[in-house]
Amino acid sequence: MGGTWQTVRGGIEAGETAVEAAVRELREETGLTAAEWYQLSSIDSFYIAATDTIWHCPVLVAITEREHCVKLNAEHDDWRWVPQDQVTSAFMWPRERELIAETGTEIFRNSPATHLRIRLTPHWPP
Repeated sequence: MGGTWQTVRGGIEAGETAVEAAVRELREETGLTAAEWYQLSSIDSFYIAATDTIWHCPVLVAITEREHCVKLNAEHDDWRWVPQDQVTSAFMWPRERELIAETGTEIFRNSPATHLRIRLTPHWPP
């Protein structure tokens, strides 16, 4: 979807959990590793007409260091950090904007987000 801004997304490979897939996709697409991972209470669902499929995706949030060097793979042609007040105009999909807003509310605004934190096992990332 060239010319659009989207968050990192990807599929689960055989034998992976959703969290393992998220760790892998973040590393593959951006070269980043996250210091912390959180889950939102939402499941993102969307339809892809080209394959006539409906996808149900857990929403996971990666906390990274802003100073880390982003190294994009061939799936992307550019990247940027988007300030919270520009999310509405920057992201194409309404549901993605809603999920980013939920991240701000549940993770970053002094809510009891500890219940949403994902504890990675010592062997992660794989």
